[in-house]
Amino acid sequence: VEIKEREQVGFDLDDAQNKILRLQDIIDQYEEASLR
Repeated sequence: VEIKEREQVGFDLDDAQNKILRLQDIIDQYEEASLR
């Protein structure tokens, strides 16, 4: 059970990191668009 919980936490962290990276990409695109 402990192993499954750790895997779930690791998956949640990966999912969160992916979402953060997507947000950063979107922010970068908006910043580039505003500079033009």
